Amino acid sequence: MSERVERALRELASAVREEVAAIPDGVGTLAEEIARARKQSRLSLQEVGERSGFTKSHIWELEQGRSRNPTVGMIAGLSTTLGVPFHRLAEAALNTLQAAREGNKAPGLLRGLRPDRQAYQAGDKREEGAGSNPVGATYHSPRRRKAPPA
Repeated sequence: MSERVERALRELASAVREEVAAIPDGVGTLAEEIARARKQSRLSLQEVGERSGFTKSHIWELEQGRSRNPTVGMIAGLSTTLGVPFHRLAEAALNTLQAAREGNKAPGLLRGLRPDRQAYQAGDKREEGAGSNPVGATYHSPRRRKAPPA
């Protein structure tokens, strides 16, 4: 091999090693990671919300596992505010979605949701999968819907 090709291979191998080293270990769900980081930094929900540019209630919902699909901007803001690497929070968000797909109920996760197939079999007239969210569940309001006017 030429010296140029060998140098390119060494640089590529070095870049791959750096990327692999950056993959976080022992990452929990997004709710767990946010709660842990907020408690370690001794910040209130209000302070985290103000510093990251989001509402206190949205931070609380994330920490309780009720809001499980944050934007990249939100993860970036929380990462900066809490001093947690972006990769760690992004991995935690993926872990939360994976747990929901597998049916594992993380704290507060999937509250008020039921799988579409069960809704369809229980008499819901929508087509199977209609209106489903990314984790394959649909929200069903506890209120009864009014019958359409005749």
